[in-house]
Formats: sequence, C-alpha cells, structure tokens
Amino acid sequence: MSKGTSGLIQVPGAQLYYEARGSGPVLFIIAGGSGDAESFQAAGSFLEPHFTILSYDRRGYARSPLGQPGEVPIVSIETQSDDAHRLLAALTTEPAYVFGSSLGALIGLDLVMRHQEQIRLLVAHEPPLRKFLEEEPSRGLRPRRNETPEQTIQRFAASLGLDRSLVHDESGQARAMAPERKRQNAAFFIYHEAQAVNSYELDLDGLRHVKDKILFGGGAEGREYFPYRGARKAAEVLDVPFVEFPGKHGGYGEYPAPFAEKLREYIKMSK
Repeated sequence: MSKGTSGLIQVPGAQLYYEARGSGPVLFIIAGGSGDAESFQAAGSFLEPHFTILSYDRRGYARSPLGQPGEVPIVSIETQSDDAHRLLAALTTEPAYVFGSSLGALIGLDLVMRHQEQIRLLVAHEPPLRKFLEEEPSRGLRPRRNETPEQTIQRFAASLGLDRSLVHDESGQARAMAPERKRQNAAFFIYHEAQAVNSYELDLDGLRHVKDKILFGGGAEGREYFPYRGARKAAEVLDVPFVEFPGKHGGYGEYPAPFAEKLREYIKMSK
C-alpha cells in the first residue's frame, strides 16, 4: 500500500474509495454514520508520523459507487464488515490496528469477531447499543416531515449534547465537505444504514473468543448519553478494558490533538 495515496477497491456489489496517509503500522479508521474517509483527518494528522492511516467511504457513499442501479436494500452490519475485511486484505498483509466510532465501532466489532487474524487491536468508540442497554431503538434518526437527511442527523447529534453549529455528520465531526457529497452521504446513511444499526445484536459468545483484541472507549464529557453507557456496559459484560477519550460522541472532531494522543497511548498500552 502506497502512502499518501487514494484509490478504489472492488468488492461484491460496489467499489470502495480509500485514502492512505502517514507511515508505520496500519491504523484502519471506520467512521461513524455519514462520515467518510476524511472524517478523522484532523485527529489523524497527529498520528501520521506513527501510523499509516487508512480510511474509506462505505459502499453507497458519494465516492464508493454501487455496482448495480436500482432499488438499494438496507446495508447490514455483516455486509459492512465484509467490505472492511476485503479492503484490508487488498491493501495490507499485516494485522492492523482498528479505530471504529459509532456505526464504525459496530462494524469493527463484527470484523474482529469474523476475521481476528486481520486485527491487532480494535478500539470501539461509543458503538450505538441501545438494544444492548434494553432501551427502545432510537427514533432520532427517522426523518420528520419536510426534514432533510442532514437535518435529521443534526437533530440526532444535538440529542447527544453536540453543538448543532458544529455538527456535519452523525459522529459530531465538524468538517468541510463538498455540499453534494455531504448530501449524498447523509441520505444514504439515513435511508440505507441507520435501520441496520437499530436491529444489530452483539454476538457476545463470538466476541468473548477475541476479547484480548478489544478495547471499548467513550467520551468523558458524554457519560450520561447512551453511546457511552452502552460501550461501558459492553466492556463490563465482556470483561475487557474501557477507556475514556476527550469530548463527547464526536470527540475526535472536537479535540483532535488530545484525542489522537489518547488513542496512541491506548494502542501503546496494548502491545
């Protein structure tokens, strides 16, 4: 895998756009809902001297086109996990460190369970686990009448204590993005990904077999919100470490430098 490059990888039914920056062991970033290869860019810039930062746009996003036109089904977490597996297999022969946030953390958990040989450590940052908490699935990601997908995402993120003026994606990441790409990513997330988040159930038995490769994390400023509580409960049930990061659900966008330093510290601790 060349450093400072981008490209497309073919997977069943889609092409995946990816970016690789930096040098060192691979740190594979799986963004939260509507986030793409650039979502972790601010925090990632502080990690590039230590890692090759690999990130991507999930299938159906603006730069990752689907293979066949027509009606698009809900994209399951299992399909997302298989895409991530194939992307890693195409770009590196070495096990990678993986950081997944929100929806990306769910994908990472499924990935480590199915393909543990590809992962050195998964840092699962605030996976949305309302069902695991035995709470009602979130209605916040259901569009209201006359509401755009972007407005739905902003409303949901605000319900997690994130400043609406800073919110551009479900993770809370504030970033510049071409307007059309932003709209396409938001619409695909709301209409084709969010439902899979609510229906996904953790395979606790499967995860226990790979617990030595998992670390859960949550935002220190968001302890009262369900993503933090779900991550903490999952860590307790699986008997794996739980660590805190700066900020809330989108801490890597709120505090990129200290967030990156914490992530590097936790990865070093796992060696």
